[in-house]
Formats: sequence, structure tokens, C-alpha cells
Amino acid sequence: MRISWGRVTDAVSYRVYRATSATGAYTEAARTDQTSYLDTSAVEGATSYYRVTALDAAGNESAPAAVSAKRSDLTPSSAVTGLTATPTAYGFALRWDANPTPDLARYVVYAGELVGDDEEQVCSVHQVEWLSTDTTSFAYRTLPDGEDRCFFVDAVDDDWNSHYEWTGAPEIVTATELDTTPGVTAPEGSPIELTASTGEDGDAVTDATGYQVYRWNPDTAAYEKLAAASQGSYEDTTAARGATHYYWVTAVYADGTESAPGADYAVLAP
Repeated sequence: MRISWGRVTDAVSYRVYRATSATGAYTEAARTDQTSYLDTSAVEGATSYYRVTALDAAGNESAPAAVSAKRSDLTPSSAVTGLTATPTAYGFALRWDANPTPDLARYVVYAGELVGDDEEQVCSVHQVEWLSTDTTSFAYRTLPDGEDRCFFVDAVDDDWNSHYEWTGAPEIVTATELDTTPGVTAPEGSPIELTASTGEDGDAVTDATGYQVYRWNPDTAAYEKLAAASQGSYEDTTAARGATHYYWVTAVYADGTESAPGADYAVLAP
């Protein structure tokens, strides 16, 4: 941290004094014939208080001029270690060691995919979540369809010093998803655009008198009837958390026939 002052007539040198508080004890930090001083020993992230006096050729010392300044914290956070990525029916369970950075402010979870050929692959990531310092785990939701994934967790202090941004060398973990996708694909030509999520009712199908909801049962390897619905939505209150559920919905007509199904899935975290 550099402090500067104007040149004083007849001054041959200057004394710089420093204290940790405005009313604290000032001790001499430097003597210089320049009109600035670079304080390399000031505590990062703390405010230091300075007084500067001018001395003439006879050694007479002037009254002090005072200033205070805070040295920027430019120390990157420690690397996050011990990261594991365990494949689950909802994506991945991420866990890591508590980070020892004294002024740790947050964790940032990054997730992405491996890109490139078999000889050279890189992890292409994006930020997924900001987490508080009192957690060392995260449930990352994604469709478990057997893809390779990569992860790392960044530590950021209260001055926004990021280990990843400072070093460019995060500890990356790669893992392969489970594959829970059904062994049966939906036929084409369904009049239903299915969205398996919370939200408003879907659009009605012309001439439909109702709808039939099916859910994939991995034990029987088949889509099984779950419920009949009269409107364009259905809430599945029996869906287990910590799993991915696959649905078909068909339109039911007056003669009892059903349309080709619309298909979608929902990932539920634990």
C-alpha cells in the first residue's frame, strides 16, 4: 500500500509513523527523502493509520499530517480439497473437506462436461450454486443417462478472492452418471407436449375427454398406469425423493382409445 504527500519547502527528509488505530501508539515505519512510501508490511484487509512529518537540514521536525488506508487483501483462498462425486439416481452427491481460509465467505460449485477426444479432454464448466461456509455437501441434479461429468468447488473469501480465479488450477473430479433411462422409447406423433415439473396446467388436446398418466417402473421395466386426469396437469405425490422419475401421458378420447404418449422426466433431489 502506497501513501503519498506534497513536498514541503526546506524539507530534506520525511518520517512515516504507523499505528493500528487512530488513537493508538504510533511507531516509526520509515524514513525517506521521497514524497511517497510503499508500506509492504501493512496487514492485508486491515486499516492502518499514518502520520508523516518533514525534517529540515537542522533536524527540526514538523507537525504531522495524518491519513488512514486499508491494504487490499490480495491473498487467494486455499484450495478446496477432498471433493468426491458419487453417482446417484438424481445426479451426484458432492462432498468436500471444510476449507481452512480464515475469512472464507462462500463456496461456489462448478459443474460441466468433458469435451475433446479420447487423447485430450478438458472440463467445460459453469457455476451451479453459491453455498454458505457451514456446508460441505451439495446435491447436484441432472438426468442420469450415463454421461461423463466433471466438478470442482471454489473457495471465495470476504474480499472476493477466489482460489480458482487467482490460480486457474482447481482440483477437478470426474465421474460417470448412472443410467436410469427407460428401456422403452415413446413413439412419435403424440399430440401432447409433456412437461414434468411444477407449474400451470398444460394445453388441452382437442377432442380429448381425459388423460392417462404412466410412470416408468424400473423393477418391471415398463411404463405402468399411475392415474387418470381430467385436466392438463397431475401432481404425483407418491414420487420418491432422491430419484429420477419418467412419465408418459396419453390423451383419452370418447371411444376409449388413447393417443401416442408424450414423454418427460423429473429429477427430485433428496
